[in-house]
Amino acid sequence: MIPAQGSIVLEVGYAPTAAGSSSSAITLGSTSGQLTIPVEGSAISGQGHLVPHPATLQFGEVVRGASSTRAFTITNTGNVPVTVTKAKAPAGAGAHLRRVRLEHLRHPGRRR
Repeated sequence: MIPAQGSIVLEVGYAPTAAGSSSSAITLGSTSGQLTIPVEGSAISGQGHLVPHPATLQFGEVVRGASSTRAFTITNTGNVPVTVTKAKAPAGAGAHLRRVRLEHLRHPGRRR
């Protein structure tokens, strides 16, 4: 029931299985009649593209027993989101991977 001058919030999901536009409608029946709400969506195809910056991490000369860290940025230049699911330390003597926060890259072209 929606009281006089009141409102409710409804959520509608869209999970396309093929590229292209689609449209339909939500139809609500009530004691005051029927309400039809058009629903439209467009499914895109694409690919994420991860680009590191800098392209190569340069450590230079590091004294044995000491450590050095470098930070880098990963940018998704693609047109669909990318989820980073794994990070692996490089192979080699003394190589290790410190803090890595795996976050979703939600906006193509936007750096995090």
